Amino acid sequence: MTSLYTLRTPLGASFVWQDGRPVETGRPGASNASVLLTPGPIDTLPILGEPHMPPSLGLLLGDSRPLPVRLAPTARPDMLRLRLDDDGVWSEALAIPSHHLPRAAEEAVGAIDILLAASDRAAALARLADAAPETAAAAAWLLAKPDALRAIALLRDHPAWPVLFAGLQSAASGGTRRFEHDTRHRLAPLIARYGWSIGCNSYGAPDVLDHDQGASLSIGSYCSMNSFTVVLANHTSRTVTTYPFRTLANWWPTMREHPEIEDHVGADVAIGSDVWVGRGVVVLPGTTVGDGAILGANTVARGVIPPYAVVVGNPGRVIRRRFADAEIERLLAIRWWDWPDWQVDRFSPLLSRPDLSAFFEAVDALSTP
Repeated sequence: MTSLYTLRTPLGASFVWQDGRPVETGRPGASNASVLLTPGPIDTLPILGEPHMPPSLGLLLGDSRPLPVRLAPTARPDMLRLRLDDDGVWSEALAIPSHHLPRAAEEAVGAIDILLAASDRAAALARLADAAPETAAAAAWLLAKPDALRAIALLRDHPAWPVLFAGLQSAASGGTRRFEHDTRHRLAPLIARYGWSIGCNSYGAPDVLDHDQGASLSIGSYCSMNSFTVVLANHTSRTVTTYPFRTLANWWPTMREHPEIEDHVGADVAIGSDVWVGRGVVVLPGTTVGDGAILGANTVARGVIPPYAVVVGNPGRVIRRRFADAEIERLLAIRWWDWPDWQVDRFSPLLSRPDLSAFFEAVDALSTP
């Protein structure tokens, strides 16, 4: 039997959607949307622990969209640690059984109970998608892996596929994701502090040097990054010494009287989408790496690197372009890395083959009436 809990922080705030993200309102009872649906009481949930949490474990009623919740247990069965997204921080949340449910909650609970009890969950999900696609999206993660794979084959052409995909993706993968590899997760403290821009589905993360010198870092989506270094600022070479007395003013108290002195020169670094960064790469301040570029192992990258260029050496130099100019222009216009996940999944076989003409034909077919 599905259990339903109203989530409240210790201060009584509610969770609502803002700019496409779940946030705390800070106002008790501000919304009836703070509802978590679980297939059992919280003390019986298969809590997996960070960083292997299911990416879709709930439903915000009202908006009826999957809530990317990650949970961890506490000493109390009615209390849990909760995080709403990769970039957030853990907070305590109290789960209180709700006795005054909105009608939408009652309908959602009933629909999910039917799905759990069905002998053919994939077919049951298809029926639910016809009747209530957004509720089906939140329920999809309840399927076991074989059922999820069947449901994907059954529903990939369903009109509700864009909202169903996230839950089915979670179920088909076993409900786990290696968050410790996700770039946004690994750089989360620095992103929160400095406002860096990091795209989705990129993995790996650089060792960022001199991140406190005022320069910014941006990394696009779908980047494949090995162990490498980004330098956001260099010691100035115009002064008598290159030693950073001002930065180390706690060691040299006299420098506190001279805040106007600058001993570092910083410049923003921007890495595009679909970039492959090899092991041991160093990206210098002020570098811009174009979409689709490859930085070979141990390359020292600087300046402007064109899209889809292959760069190697110290100093880094372009040895070739991955595709013809016309093909590169077309890829940059398509910007597949900005597509929603369900569409990327649909095109993933074509994205993984060298036949660009077949990919372009399939993209053209999208806009054909």
